[in-house]
Amino acid sequence: MKEVNTNKKSGLKIKNKKRFFTFITVLLLIIIVCIIAICNRKIKIDESTDMSALNAKKYETELLEKYQGEDAKERFVQDIYNIQEKVGMYILENSTLDENSFSNIIDTLNKEFASNNFEIIEMEKPTFWNGTWNVDKDGNITFKFADKSIEPSWINDDDIAGRVIKN
Repeated sequence: MKEVNTNKKSGLKIKNKKRFFTFITVLLLIIIVCIIAICNRKIKIDESTDMSALNAKKYETELLEKYQGEDAKERFVQDIYNIQEKVGMYILENSTLDENSFSNIIDTLNKEFASNNFEIIEMEKPTFWNGTWNVDKDGNITFKFADKSIEPSWINDDDIAGRVIKN
């Protein structure tokens, strides 16, 4: 009968530890580079893209190009008008004789807009604009672009003045 040595270590033996650790390090670096490359790739922006959800720094060139386009200013004016109309209707429908009624309504609207919820005024949030919508103390809609680098040149025009808060 053969005697079995139970003290013997079993398993994988690494003959050259330095070479093994070099291999593992190189493999990890390749995996990290692949993950970074996948995470940093940009999506193609078209008409169906929700530009309000894009990272303003990462897509600043593409966003500014869209916002400097020939129809962008007219689109902004139309969106401001539509939102202002809905906000005005909401204020009229929800105002009471309470002295704090107006400021409470403005606070409610701003909280909803901060959470990107436009259902309170029964409309969908405009997805073309990357920034935040607000209602000022007088009940007027204002917009602030997510970053100064995406602010178009037309925000200085007289008909836009007071509607855009500059960064």
